[in-house]
Amino acid sequence: MSQSDSLTLYSSMIQFLRQHLPQEHMARLNTLAWMVTCVLLSGTVNLDPWLPFVVPPDPRPRQPASSRRRCQRFLMNVSHVDPQRLYAPFIQAALSAWAGRTLYLAIDTTTLAGRLVMVRVSLIYRGRAVPIAWTVLDQHSTMVGLDKYEERLGYVATLLPPDAHPILLSDQGFRDVDLMALAQARHRWPLFIRTS
Repeated sequence: MSQSDSLTLYSSMIQFLRQHLPQEHMARLNTLAWMVTCVLLSGTVNLDPWLPFVVPPDPRPRQPASSRRRCQRFLMNVSHVDPQRLYAPFIQAALSAWAGRTLYLAIDTTTLAGRLVMVRVSLIYRGRAVPIAWTVLDQHSTMVGLDKYEERLGYVATLLPPDAHPILLSDQGFRDVDLMALAQARHRWPLFIRTS
């Protein structure tokens, strides 16, 4: 890939982000656009392989370490960066293709580092789970009550095309009468629970 490829993709990405996140600080949008560009071109979420794809904004040479630090600051700036809000325009654009169609959503848990549990709602697409919304809990057990993820399900409902037909899938860890009532009564989503 050449630097012109990087610039072309970055230009499309920054235009998309400005359109969908007009209130976001321009410096953060710039960094985010470069990060998404680098993930797409490098095929990895590791920072060092991104560096060849970053094109300096001015003719002065930029040290790769400064681009790396800028990305690290962005990722560590949790007080100003809400990943799901920044991710929403991308997932809504992707989900718009499901207007009027059936889509399968899976809810599951993953243990992180043996001390955190991530509850994730994903779109099942071609045998892959594409995350739509998630929450990370500081607990050891993967058994999670509805109160811990109910808000995430509501958030997912706001992202779906209005005429889509979602079906919620879960494993037996989510065998919960309250979840069944929420899925069917509030969201009108059929719920299928794997029992073995």
